[in-house]
Amino acid sequence: MNIRCNIILLEDLFHEVLGVKIDAATIFSAIINLDRDVQIVIDKDVADEEFYGCSDGTATCYMKLKTDDIINKFLPDVKHKAKIIEI
Repeated sequence: MNIRCNIILLEDLFHEVLGVKIDAATIFSAIINLDRDVQIVIDKDVADEEFYGCSDGTATCYMKLKTDDIINKFLPDVKHKAKIIEI
């Protein structure tokens, strides 16, 4: 199997699980993941910032949110827990 084929399979799986394209996924894709089979991973440097910025799933709209609200309010509300890692 070549690299291009692997990428296409990964894109198909990503769309099947989250309902979005790979480049359109945001932290809000966790809402769509009703089976809870996607793990949310956040770099410690990002988690330590006061604010988190992401798109709304489009290429034209961006949001600025308190990182603490994402990790301690939003993710628990959608039944996900962030795994904080150091890179």
